[in-house]
Amino acid sequence: MTHENRLRAVQNIMLTGGSCMIPGFKKRVIQEVKAFIQSRDEFLALQSIVEWIKTPENIFAPNICSWVGTSILMSLG
Repeated sequence: MTHENRLRAVQNIMLTGGSCMIPGFKKRVIQEVKAFIQSRDEFLALQSIVEWIKTPENIFAPNICSWVGTSILMSLG
């Protein structure tokens, strides 16, 4: 995966499911992912993109995102 693709990927982390509705969950997941990348030698190549890690805002509640995505995918034929 190229640097540009990795950058796109870490800017589009989707959190779905009822557990994602727990207050502070999103912030905690981002903190944990960043800490994991920074603490492991096998992820040295990813350390330059740690500052870009984020989850986009979504118009659907996290507990129904996977259902909406599946519905859209199935409607494509």
